Amino acid sequence: MLRAGQRYLGRPYDLRFEWSDKKIYCSELVWKIYQRGAGITLAKPRPMDSYRLGHPTVRSLMVKRWGEDIHWKEPMVAPSDLADSPMLVTVHDTY
Repeated sequence: MLRAGQRYLGRPYDLRFEWSDKKIYCSELVWKIYQRGAGITLAKPRPMDSYRLGHPTVRSLMVKRWGEDIHWKEPMVAPSDLADSPMLVTVHDTY
């Protein structure tokens, strides 16, 4: 898993959440390290349009990042997908 993660060192953060290795976002990084480093699929990537993204603030931010060309079918994983994964357990909770 360490070697799988090292391949992403120095990659820029992906504000558009594209499922590629050119840029990487937080949940995608965790997912790919587990999948590529240990063969563990924490959650099934889902198309962007399967998430609740209708709030005006969210929509405004999306248009700012993508313009009008939002890739709704782009696969992605969200922090909530990882948090809901039965493959992971809470080790420490600060609440």
